[in-house]
Amino acid sequence: MKRYFVFPLLLFVFVLSGCKLEHNSRVKQSQLIGEVKTIEATVRVEIPSCTHYQDKTKPSDNLIKTTELIKKLFPDSEFEDCKSENMKSMATYLTQMNVGTLPPDVKDFKPKGVSVLRNQDGVVFFCLSDEIRAKIADGRKNAMSKDLALYVNIRFNNDTEKDAKIFPYAVYVSGKPFAGLPSWGNNVVVKSKGTETFTLSNVASDFAVVNGIVPVFNEPVQKTDGEKK
Repeated sequence: MKRYFVFPLLLFVFVLSGCKLEHNSRVKQSQLIGEVKTIEATVRVEIPSCTHYQDKTKPSDNLIKTTELIKKLFPDSEFEDCKSENMKSMATYLTQMNVGTLPPDVKDFKPKGVSVLRNQDGVVFFCLSDEIRAKIADGRKNAMSKDLALYVNIRFNNDTEKDAKIFPYAVYVSGKPFAGLPSWGNNVVVKSKGTETFTLSNVASDFAVVNGIVPVFNEPVQKTDGEKK
């Protein structure tokens, strides 16, 4: 069994060496503050070429192998397309992720696949399963793929009637860096019906790979008189 499992990992290293794995999602505030549900997200992978070098009507060997590997990494994924962007070839896959607020009685939470989850205190986390973390970490141990990078973009849409006052952690918000403390007034207000894109920094992405979870932002929850502040 162990010998059989080594092959996909080595193949993962070979195909994705020296490139980036990009996870993009669109999250609504109503989804984030509601029960945990499954939504659609996209995974993009940089590969050497989309088409076969001799027959442009056929997919390249790298695209075929990458599609097989993404299917192992995200069993529910579907290939969408492969295009040339800025002199690079990017393969795009549709996949699923969980979004919502964890119940107050949840203990020892273990993420499945990829999740963007909020706790009862209003802290929003990006989460990775142990399986995904292991493949990325093993890939980075190889000299050919030590620069393998995870890029995470969360497009946040405040579809509620109230403005959302958010305190980001180590992320970029629509290109602006954040890494301060709430006491510094280090916040961003997402207007009702407004949209902002949260991009994890390299530190935050690496932390997620190592630990399986990283805070993205905090939207403090109003406490009732009967609750501790």
